[in-house]
Amino acid sequence: MLEKALYRTRIQEQTVREAFDAVEFAVMSLDITGTMLTANRATRSLLTQIGLPPNTPWRRFPLYHADKTTPVAPDDMPDVRVLAGATVDGQTYWIGHLTGTRFAIDVSARLLHNEQGEVDRVVVVLRDVSAEVRAITDRDDLVTSMSHALRTPLSSVLGYVDLALEVDGLPEPAREMLDIALTSTQRVNTLVSDLLAARSTSPANAISLKLHDCDIAALVAESIDSVRVLAADRLIPITLDAGTDLRAMADAFRLRQVVDNLLSNAIKYNRIGGRIAVTARGVADPDGVQKVERPVADNGRGMTAEEQKGLFERFYRARLRPRLDRARHGARPEHLS
Repeated sequence: MLEKALYRTRIQEQTVREAFDAVEFAVMSLDITGTMLTANRATRSLLTQIGLPPNTPWRRFPLYHADKTTPVAPDDMPDVRVLAGATVDGQTYWIGHLTGTRFAIDVSARLLHNEQGEVDRVVVVLRDVSAEVRAITDRDDLVTSMSHALRTPLSSVLGYVDLALEVDGLPEPAREMLDIALTSTQRVNTLVSDLLAARSTSPANAISLKLHDCDIAALVAESIDSVRVLAADRLIPITLDAGTDLRAMADAFRLRQVVDNLLSNAIKYNRIGGRIAVTARGVADPDGVQKVERPVADNGRGMTAEEQKGLFERFYRARLRPRLDRARHGARPEHLS
């Protein structure tokens, strides 16, 4: 019986070791002093790629913080931090000496306890995220380049629209359309500046809100006027149901940006001949505080559960998908933004 139990134990140990070596992540187990007890094949491969012996002790790993230049101090190593009660989950470091091969890695650490509930060891997982980091850097560089390239034509458009508005005897309908074009171009110019500011990590470039008394109904009406041409191209009527005396302390530019985005998405992801209904009304929350709601409802396709996960990711955009004909397949419920 002992021989059979020992055999089963050896088989289980071999299975775990093979699975351990099969994963693509570097996985190590350490005792509470930081001594490496086990390491899988990916760990040894990572060390070889950065020019270190496969048996390099964990505390000798050349780890740097996300800025790529600040070495991780011995008392700030991931295993030390998790032993001290901190959470180490998906934190980005750089591994490799400054003059050699380097990789960006996500590090997670977990504590393992024995039967008595005491900390027995620390498991550390390193995942190579160099490709993801490069992709983010390339995307940000592209945003910066495109933002700078847009500045010159936008300045030209602003200048010519200003000159057109100064022409004597300009018909009133033409003046109204030029006013809308001027306002929209100024907004685009501000958004380009925001993109450049978002590219920088400096606190001085952080976007700040400028609060003042706003006429919410007028703001929504202006936003609708700016997209009516786009909506007309797709035969989509836009209706507005706004209450009177709807005012709030808010940043009018940022508020208008939100409404513009909702309306443009309602047009872009709607069907030809669909409809959009915008409502602006005052409501009171359970504490009696007066607030303003601005629902934007449309009969577009809505967002899938997977797409909703990226709703607040910067630069995220859902894919456009072909829609079924409503006349043959029935109406879909309105989607509320």
